[in-house]
Amino acid sequence: MSGSDHEEFPSDWPVDNGAGAPSFPEVKAAKLQVLALRVRERRIGLGWSQAELGRRAELNRNVINTLERRTSFPRRENVVRIAKALGVAVPHLTNAFVHEDLRRAPAALSITEASGQPNVVLLQIHRRVSTSTAAKVVALLSEDSTEAA
Repeated sequence: MSGSDHEEFPSDWPVDNGAGAPSFPEVKAAKLQVLALRVRERRIGLGWSQAELGRRAELNRNVINTLERRTSFPRRENVVRIAKALGVAVPHLTNAFVHEDLRRAPAALSITEASGQPNVVLLQIHRRVSTSTAAKVVALLSEDSTEAA
């Protein structure tokens, strides 16, 4: 693994041994949530099983499973392998905040009815909030059962 792989990680990105992990548990949980959701969305978008992603990343399927279930952080080198297998850059998976082009900033709040899905909407929020508020939003979203349906 090259030295540049480590430079792609934010300095406070948690790892399985806790080195460099943020001091607030809700921040750590929010970052794991982001990573798990982005890996799962990309994997499903490619039509792959957890076993297939594990094979392509040269990792055991259990590494993918524990990541997607948010039970532990994968090792940094495993995130690099997963990103490579998924065909994305590491920051795409690890950056907890999406940076929009300020010249075309979207509305602060957008709610759109989901086509063909009663009682389901698409929610977009583009607003600066505190880290604790962001963690609360992530926690609320993780409790929503809509994605499982």
